Amino acid sequence: MALSLAHDGPPLAADSPLTAMERELVEGHRDNGRAYFALGESLLKKRFRLKQAAEAAKRGLALEPDAVAGHDLLGRIALGRKRWKEAEVAYRRALALDPENRVLMNNIGIALRGQRRQREATEAIENAAPSKPTVGGRAQQSAC
Repeated sequence: MALSLAHDGPPLAADSPLTAMERELVEGHRDNGRAYFALGESLLKKRFRLKQAAEAAKRGLALEPDAVAGHDLLGRIALGRKRWKEAEVAYRRALALDPENRVLMNNIGIALRGQRRQREATEAIENAAPSKPTVGGRAQQSAC
């Protein structure tokens, strides 16, 4: 039996019932996108339930469309499902909201590499790497 986590949407996939902890993440917080992101994280990390995690992330984004965390979560889920184009789209949406986020830049590179777009992937990953390591705001000198 599927557990509905929204008042007006279909229930999350019934591959397996939600745990009590997962239900608590959204019970009483059905209008809070972050609760759905937390549920998605739980489903992704603890149980690798990618389809359910994606559904939770999409519900959260329906409530909070500008949440970087939700787009990042969708990107990580898509990477786990080897849906490279979906991952790229999710990460680009997140990066548009947080343009300095190097982790998102790197993950776009991973999604591009999965699409065999090697030159673009290498460029994205290189752009994600800091140009010079710094210590206290100053470029670090080589010991050699």
